[in-house]
Amino acid sequence: DIRDFYRERGAPRSDLSVRPEFDRMVLSLITHYDVGLICNTGYMSIMTAPLLEAFSGRIINVHPADLTIMEGPERKYVGIHVVEEAIMAGETELRATTHVVREKVDHGEILVVSEPVPVRLPTGVSLSRLAEDKELRGSVVSEHQDRLKERGDWVIYPLTIQLIAEGRFSLDHGSVYFDGEPAPQGVRLPRNLGH
Repeated sequence: DIRDFYRERGAPRSDLSVRPEFDRMVLSLITHYDVGLICNTGYMSIMTAPLLEAFSGRIINVHPADLTIMEGPERKYVGIHVVEEAIMAGETELRATTHVVREKVDHGEILVVSEPVPVRLPTGVSLSRLAEDKELRGSVVSEHQDRLKERGDWVIYPLTIQLIAEGRFSLDHGSVYFDGEPAPQGVRLPRNLGH
């Protein structure tokens, strides 16, 4: 458990200087198996060079935001509190994204983007009221996160793994291809992904 690892070293989880040691330990445990793909689910930790280099392009994650939305040259919704950030920014819909895990958090190649989940504020509730009422905001965010998991994460994550297993995705120097065609923004659902 990563919490135990940090506790034993007397370091906060935000201290990434000891993190490569943890990743080397994980790597030593899994090298005895024929691992083709690492799928992070609820991992909520930053991976470092030992794992990223050993499994380059073969670690995937599902993120509760549309990583194609940009703010200037950067992805807008990265990190932990992205559902809340998107709602408070006035987004009218939410999407989940599967992506390749790279050194920069939530910046790996985009694979699949879910169908939209509409943002629905309770009747009579405005964004300014949400900004003032932390408890109400937490309730609204939680409800949206639950719907996004059901219609986003839990749909696209197994689909992404299936598509990878079928050989339908390929990576080439940071570019993504789906069925041999360039897919720089990944595959957007709904789309006919049948054979």
